[in-house]
Amino acid sequence: MRSTPPGARVILVTGGSSGIGLATAHALHDRGDQLALLARDRAALDSAATDMPGALTFACDVTDADAATDAIATPIESFDRLDAIVHAAQVMAYGRSEDMPAATYNRVVDVPVHGTANLARTALPLLRRKAATL
Repeated sequence: MRSTPPGARVILVTGGSSGIGLATAHALHDRGDQLALLARDRAALDSAATDMPGALTFACDVTDADAATDAIATPIESFDRLDAIVHAAQVMAYGRSEDMPAATYNRVVDVPVHGTANLARTALPLLRRKAATL
């Protein structure tokens, strides 16, 4: 188990390899928080984590319920707790609605909606237990 500095939070950040997720991860890391970063692209995730020593990385698609459950287990097993989740995973598509393939539209909606729900189903009971002990 890894030690967590006093006052540091253990935070899981989805979409942690780019964009808003990466910027948020850097800000949290700079504050001294311990991070578990999730993203689909292993190479991008590993590259992003090089600037954040101590950050755990987990390649996963949050729309896969089983993978999301495994992702929650990562910080808990490593740090013995999870304090918060930042769900920044998103998919963008550009163009006219009538030209967008259904599969593209479904992916744009699936990641923030089902990805968040998949993580919440596993994490909420853990976070509630932690809140009850405060």
